Amino acid sequence: MEHQLLENTRKVGDIALFIACLLEVILFYSPVNIVGCFMTIVSWVIFSRVFLHRSIILLHPFSFLVFLSMSMYRILPLFATLLEFKPISYRFEMGEQTFLLELLLYIVSCLAFALVTHRRPSNNIITHTLNSIGFYKPLNERQFWCLGFLGLLTQIYLQFVGKIETGDAFHKLIQTFVFAKYAPFIMVFPILYNPFSKDVFKTNPKISLYITFIILLCFTGNSRQALLEPIMLLAILTFLAIIKSKTSYQQYISSKVPFIALIAIGLIIPQLSDISDAMLIMRGSRSNISKKELFQQTLSLYLNKDELAQKKKEYDFNQVVVNKNKEGWTEDYLDNFALNRYSNIRISDMTLYHANRVGFGNKNMQRDFIKRVINIFPTPILNFFQIKVEKDNIYSRGDYLYALSNQAPIFAGLRVTSHLADGLATWGYWYFFIQFILFYCHFWLIDCFTYYDKKRVVYSICGLIYTYHFIGRFRNANGCYDELGYIIRGFIQIVFVYTLLLTITKKITK
Repeated sequence: MEHQLLENTRKVGDIALFIACLLEVILFYSPVNIVGCFMTIVSWVIFSRVFLHRSIILLHPFSFLVFLSMSMYRILPLFATLLEFKPISYRFEMGEQTFLLELLLYIVSCLAFALVTHRRPSNNIITHTLNSIGFYKPLNERQFWCLGFLGLLTQIYLQFVGKIETGDAFHKLIQTFVFAKYAPFIMVFPILYNPFSKDVFKTNPKISLYITFIILLCFTGNSRQALLEPIMLLAILTFLAIIKSKTSYQQYISSKVPFIALIAIGLIIPQLSDISDAMLIMRGSRSNISKKELFQQTLSLYLNKDELAQKKKEYDFNQVVVNKNKEGWTEDYLDNFALNRYSNIRISDMTLYHANRVGFGNKNMQRDFIKRVINIFPTPILNFFQIKVEKDNIYSRGDYLYALSNQAPIFAGLRVTSHLADGLATWGYWYFFIQFILFYCHFWLIDCFTYYDKKRVVYSICGLIYTYHFIGRFRNANGCYDELGYIIRGFIQIVFVYTLLLTITKKITK
């Protein structure tokens, strides 16, 4: 049976898309923007009609979130640019090629996701093994709190005391513990972690105080990504809890969610944008003042709207404005940092421009890719096989592509690249087949955070805590190298760290 929330989301989405396309044609008519609208329409129709179903979300919640981010990357740009009175092809140079090839890549991801989800759900050797060690067992309240405080103490230590340096194995290990700080958040949603629970939402003053403290702690770190993390986690878990609920009360509430969400987004996004601007402006001072002073000055700047507006003008004036891809590297597309993080399709255009310059199937890109794949493996394994590699290279795939394109030395600017451009520059049109295989393995592995127990679906606590990271798996970064890294090492590392923390937690709470 379909959920009322999803039915209303389709209706609201259809109406919003029709209005957005109409405005795009009237305000910014051009052939390239028409192609952009075409990409958006096809992506929305496939996503909303084929994959936006309650059965898929309930049986494959974590892989669905990854697929959701892939879908939003092609759907959100039209709406986000219109909100800022920009065309969808804002500062594009390879518009038609970018939109059509991104649509093709999206169809590839749809085929991979469909193969994983449109079949009878069953367990595999990995889920059976994890189940035998208690990976999917729900935690009691003491274990939730213990797990959360282990992550919280690690976060405080790394943020205020410790410093991660190259070759520092200890700090790199404990850095992986930080995600556990969100464990108490899960207690708000009993329906997600306890298959027998009838409670959808449940909270108390202790949990509310803890959540508030975590958000404030993220704010003190002057990281916009860290600030967004707890807010998005709560939003995603709320969505999953509503979808899983069957009560008439929740059906009534969920029928209002699309409209409430639009109002909430309209109220929250401007505030997040102001906080983001204050953090960005204060970023240059964070190495010269204490964490406490940084927090106080950032908060003061955020509250003083006139001063914030003035400093924002000064900051924008001092930035190098790049209008053409050939003039330099810029990721300027949307002003709002939250929307820009998940719908910056201009990066696809910019990196595709440089991919065309170096040529598809470039041998240098292939050699760099293979070297990075070798680097994924732990140093002890490489030493055992007497494989010598340099793990100190901090330049990104975007840095390397940009250097090749301009025939210049590599500058480690940590530039991000798109899956599309990086794949084509490395493998040519064979990339689509390679990416299909990687997407399929990626979705399949992420589904291992879910266990099918007779007629019940059990979500691992680890998967629920890690939920936000799933929806961020498809962000622009290092292309398909990120999926391969997750398949080879990332998944094993997450499972190992959670199992280790769970073992420590059980010993402490005995």
